[in-house]
Amino acid sequence: MQRCFWGVVVFLAMCTVGLADDLTPLGGEKAASPAGDIPAWIGSRSEVEAVVQSLEQETPLFFITSANVTAYSDYLSDGQKALFDAYPETYRLPVYPSHRTHIAPEWIYLGSQKNIQDARLVDDGNGLVGAWPGVPFPVPTSALEVLWNHLTHWRGISSEVQ
Repeated sequence: MQRCFWGVVVFLAMCTVGLADDLTPLGGEKAASPAGDIPAWIGSRSEVEAVVQSLEQETPLFFITSANVTAYSDYLSDGQKALFDAYPETYRLPVYPSHRTHIAPEWIYLGSQKNIQDARLVDDGNGLVGAWPGVPFPVPTSALEVLWNHLTHWRGISSEVQ
């Protein structure tokens, strides 16, 4: 099985049509958001692992409390606002820096890039053919492609179907 797996990886690497340089291997934007509240994609496994290791020592940037909750109300859910109303003296919400630490196996990246060329919808969007493991439409051009990306996204190596 291991030998077959690596054969698929080599085949995918030879057949890959790449994504634009400004996109991640799964089709997301690499750049940070203009406001800077979403950081740039890290990409490097070693850098991601270093960030993950440092998270335990990370301290909040600030706390949202009943004293400053109105300044952040646009970012809070109704449930969070209700907690501030119910417990104005004790409830506080720590706000940490955002990190983009998602990484996937290389074969998922390669399959997603191959899907640019091969994946397509059939039966008026009720079916999908030609898709390799990964994101079937890394650069979706319709709502149905976005839906299929959601329905078939990679769930990790240890997922169980029930």
